[in-house]
Amino acid sequence: MAKRNTNRIINYTLNKRIEQKYGNDLFNVSSEVDNIVRSFTQKLDTSKQIQIEDVSDLIDALKNYSERISGWAEETAGRMVYSLGSQDLQQWKVTQKICLIC
Repeated sequence: MAKRNTNRIINYTLNKRIEQKYGNDLFNVSSEVDNIVRSFTQKLDTSKQIQIEDVSDLIDALKNYSERISGWAEETAGRMVYSLGSQDLQQWKVTQKICLIC
């Protein structure tokens, strides 16, 4: 029976957790964008044709939200990439040690 590589399983689990956290963060951002758009569309008068001027408030609200979260977004993405990179490097080092023993 082949021995299971527990380091690989642990690394996979950590990577999955990091990716899931990032996915949850992105879901929260998309939910907020959805709220902004929904609140805008509820105010529209759909009985007449919508003009570009009508959506300027929506554009402003989305730009404002984008500016508010830009620092957070960069930090969150950087943390995710750094964490995954660290885990991959650690796994590579373990693999190299195993290969040297073989």
